[in-house]
Amino acid sequence: MSCLFKAISQDRCYPAGYAERISRLIPATIQNLPCFLDRFTGIWRYEYGKPITLPTGGTMVGTPMFPEVERLFDVLGCGQWRLSAEKLRAYLARLADATRHEDVLVEFAPILRLLDSVTVRHEVRGNENSAATVDWSIEAPGHPVLLLEVKNRIWDLSNRSKRSNI
Repeated sequence: MSCLFKAISQDRCYPAGYAERISRLIPATIQNLPCFLDRFTGIWRYEYGKPITLPTGGTMVGTPMFPEVERLFDVLGCGQWRLSAEKLRAYLARLADATRHEDVLVEFAPILRLLDSVTVRHEVRGNENSAATVDWSIEAPGHPVLLLEVKNRIWDLSNRSKRSNI
């Protein structure tokens, strides 16, 4: 994966050493996974994550997960820039969890391409009187603070309700 990170970095004309710095953030469980070029899309991917299973009987209904290498590169780079060392360590630990990997990657989608002038904070209290947190506090100059909770949901096949035609 490190070689692909170098290629992405060079393609984007990032400074020398950027890809190596970001590669060091890849969790050990992901570091040496084989990558492949998806010939349908031309996108480099890696196999990591758990397929969807139904709670009744444990029937597998999904396929293995194939996240994009470039998305991982972007998320790790953004995380290193936007998160404190403590928050980054916690995020990387969650990213290493195969059952939640895709959800944790998606969590960064709203902030990946924000301007430098936009301030973001990760896992902040949504309410002063509550211990509950939201994923992001986003603050752009001259605009109200935006609290954002990001979810990556898949339709629950086992509890699908029938809709009536009215």
